[in-house]
Amino acid sequence: MLGKQYNYFIKDIWQVETPIKIENDFLYAWVMHAHSGGDPAATLLADLQTNKLYIEIVQDHKTTLYAEDGSSTIPKPLADWAMVQSSH
Repeated sequence: MLGKQYNYFIKDIWQVETPIKIENDFLYAWVMHAHSGGDPAATLLADLQTNKLYIEIVQDHKTTLYAEDGSSTIPKPLADWAMVQSSH
């Protein structure tokens, strides 16, 4: 799903994380590069009803969505949750 971004996501971004949270049939996780202030960062959302995974990566103040279903629209629960996490 992430293609060439997979190694960047795993090795460069995933250094600090929030606890995984399940709410309203969505599983959420947020990760960021240590001491980056939230850029780069990534938000993971698993829709437990539809069994679909979404990953939003913020890099250089640009947001890119990777969706298991090929969607180009960020699901509202992901957008809302990511906004809250990045404001902390």
